[in-house]
Amino acid sequence: MEAPQNISSGLVVRTAREDDLERLVTIHSDAFPDARGREARRRNFVDNPRGTLDDLFVAEADGALLGHAFLFSMASWMGGREVAMSGMASVAVAPEARGQGVATALVRRLVAETRHRGQVACLLYPFRHAFYRRLGWGLVSEVRRLRLAPSSFPAYPDDARPRAARPEDLAALRRCYQRVASRGNGLLARSDRLWRTFLGTEGRHLFVVGAHGHEVSGYVMIACTAPNGGPAELDVVELVADDDHARRTLYGFLRAQRDQIATVRYLVAARDPLLAVLDEPRTPQGETVRTLVAVAGEWGAAHMARVVDVGGAVSARGYAADGQITLRVTEPLVPQGRVAGTLLVRSGTGSFGPERGGPILACDIGTFTQIWSGYLKPTDAVHLGVAAVDAPRTAALADALFALPSPHTLDYF
Repeated sequence: MEAPQNISSGLVVRTAREDDLERLVTIHSDAFPDARGREARRRNFVDNPRGTLDDLFVAEADGALLGHAFLFSMASWMGGREVAMSGMASVAVAPEARGQGVATALVRRLVAETRHRGQVACLLYPFRHAFYRRLGWGLVSEVRRLRLAPSSFPAYPDDARPRAARPEDLAALRRCYQRVASRGNGLLARSDRLWRTFLGTEGRHLFVVGAHGHEVSGYVMIACTAPNGGPAELDVVELVADDDHARRTLYGFLRAQRDQIATVRYLVAARDPLLAVLDEPRTPQGETVRTLVAVAGEWGAAHMARVVDVGGAVSARGYAADGQITLRVTEPLVPQGRVAGTLLVRSGTGSFGPERGGPILACDIGTFTQIWSGYLKPTDAVHLGVAAVDAPRTAALADALFALPSPHTLDYF
């Protein structure tokens, strides 16, 4: 069999135009076959809540459109600071051009565009993890999808009950999200348009914790279904709590649905401690592993990230510990093939400059992204053989410097 020809050398990557849309809808339909019709896919390109046609890039060779990808401008909270990033989505290649380097060329062009915009990292939900790992991405987030009987959730005090949200709650609800995001790691900043889309989706119902006319301290958005006419199921679309009282109140709200709902589905961060307080941490069907271990849901690999500017990335996030460490990061997309310099952290602020000597941490760009994001401890990276240090104490120093909760976002794109 003849090997497929690599056409990436003659490829042009540019922003999309309106006269590209019919062809792009066809490529999108072939890459992501689902129930959406052509008009819905067209709206996804021209009326996307995260961007416009100026954020859609196409790959073209000899006048033929062969692929497309979105590159949205975003910001994510890390260490108490809002960090400018991009989000790559809808990477698709026409069937006749697959396996010929189109996706690789398109993705590399968008990495360069991310750097050009002054954004320090790129996020995405991968269609194939291995493809993006080869290009420098690393997994930075894990989730668990719990499937529980509502009665498994802990009860809440009799005097604490959520109420249905009202239009006048919107500003307070957004402030609640902002407060939670600024203290966490990975939640994305949301524009007015994103909030309108989130709140305006049909079939969702929003409940808030907080007295009328006062601040919202937590909220939960739910959607209920009855698949094939069977028992009712409840999906937790989003649950955000600004304090412990609000969180317990919202858990109690889910418990209170037990007379009407058979199953609650709830996507949480992989290290969320909720299972510790569940009455029955198992699916309503009582699934087990080897008859002894109760199954409460499934684990999932969530989004990946790639740092595109090492110096900018380490300077942009916040830190809980001070110190100094020299970084040597293999980066195939820069002329030298690596980035080297010293990170100095003082009073929670990092700066990056020429090497000053001292402790050394070395790794590739994907592993560095995982460490920088708080997902992977440097000590674990050394144990796994994907990072190296000049001395054992350097790994402990790096653990303290880069420590953050594992990233978790509520947004999908």
